[in-house]
Amino acid sequence: MARGAIVFAAWWSALTALWLLAVGALTRTELVAGLLAGAVSATSMLVVRHQRLFRFGFRARWLLDARAAPWQVLRDSVVVLAALARGPRSLWRERPFPAGGADAASAGRRAFHAWAGSLGPNTVVVDIDRDRDVALVHDLDPKRARNSIP
Repeated sequence: MARGAIVFAAWWSALTALWLLAVGALTRTELVAGLLAGAVSATSMLVVRHQRLFRFGFRARWLLDARAAPWQVLRDSVVVLAALARGPRSLWRERPFPAGGADAASAGRRAFHAWAGSLGPNTVVVDIDRDRDVALVHDLDPKRARNSIP
């Protein structure tokens, strides 16, 4: 019970801070709204976690795979602006990606790499097919697209 309260408090604090960061204002109204939204979200997270409706694992070593992400966000921003200036010719591609199984660590790895692969505005990871070990990716400017998912 105590562990659940600590997890709730941590999520509530983080989600409230995220709310305040997103709205960009520290007024009484936004603080109350953030506290309420954070409480509802943290409660929902605990219910889903308790009922095991969604299993998700994370490994810190995955961060090494995404170490180039900040550079790619900057690079892709320039690519997208240039592509928009000349009229984009986007492309859908399948890229090899070892998807793993149905376990929590594999689900977490797929979610993390889909998120990290979509950070830059040029490339968006749309889906990962576990059966075929491929990721469906949309590139706004295919000539400047990355060839792999971080």
